[in-house]
Amino acid sequence: MVHPSNLPRPDAAARRVGALRRAAVRAAQAPSVLNTQPWQLRIHRGALHVHADHRRQLAALDPQRRVLTASVGCAVFAARASLAADGYGVVVRRFPDPFAADLLAVLEPDASATVDASALSDGDWLGDVRTAVTAEGVRLHVLDELERGLVSELNGQADRIENLDPTYRAELDAWTPNGDRDRVVGADECLALLVTDGDEATDWLRAGEAMMRARQVAAAAGHDVRPSTQVIEVASARARLRRALGLSGHPQMLLRVGRGSSTSATNRRRLVDVLVEES
Repeated sequence: MVHPSNLPRPDAAARRVGALRRAAVRAAQAPSVLNTQPWQLRIHRGALHVHADHRRQLAALDPQRRVLTASVGCAVFAARASLAADGYGVVVRRFPDPFAADLLAVLEPDASATVDASALSDGDWLGDVRTAVTAEGVRLHVLDELERGLVSELNGQADRIENLDPTYRAELDAWTPNGDRDRVVGADECLALLVTDGDEATDWLRAGEAMMRARQVAAAAGHDVRPSTQVIEVASARARLRRALGLSGHPQMLLRVGRGSSTSATNRRRLVDVLVEES
C-alpha cells in the first residue's frame, strides 16, 4: 500500500486551475437583481475573467446597468472568497481593458500574497460588518427610526414610478415568479445603506463586492443580509434620499439585516452556459 506522503502531488499550475474552477462555481452561485445572473466567466492564462452579460440587462429597470454591475460585483467577491478559502491571495484588476466594456474584473490567484480575510470581534457583529464594508472602499450608513420611515416612503415612490412603465412590468413578470418584489419591511431588521464616494461603474462594482463581504461576516454571527435596490433605481428617489440623509457620498444599495437565514434556493444557469475554459 502506498503511503499518502508518497503519492504524486498536483503541481502548482494544476492546483491553481482547480482553485479557479471552484471560484467560478462560487461566482456563478452569487445573488443578483431579480436573479438575472448577468455574468460570463472565463478561465484564461491562470486567471478568472468576469464579464458582464449584457443580454441579461433589465433595460427598463436598469438602463444605466447600475444594478447589473453591482450584481457582477457580487460574483467577483464570491470568487475572491473561494480563492481565499483555497489559500490564495488575489490580485483583482477592475475594468482592466478600456476596449472591452464587458470585462469588469480579472482575478489572479497569488500564493505569495496575503489572503483576504475579515477578522471578527467578540459580539459586535454590526461593527464587524462596518469594518468589512470599509475594507471594500465603501461606507455603511445604518438607518435610525426617522430615516427608516423616509426610506420606506421613497421605496414606495420608486415602486409607483416604475410600475407606470409597462416595459418595467413586463420585465418584472418575466423575471420574478409572481411579478412582485420584496418590500422594505420588518421592524426587527436593521436597515443600512452602502455608500460610495463616487457614482461610476467602478463604484457600482465595489458596492456589490461590499454587499457580499457584509453578508459573509453577518452570516458568521447568525444574521442574514438581503440587498434591495429599488429605491436606488429611480433617479429622483435616489437624489432625494441622498439629500434627506445628508450623505456626502452616493447610496448604492439598501441592506436588510435580520436574524437567521431566509435565503431560499433559486434557479441557476447551467455552469456550461456561463463558464469557458481556455488554455
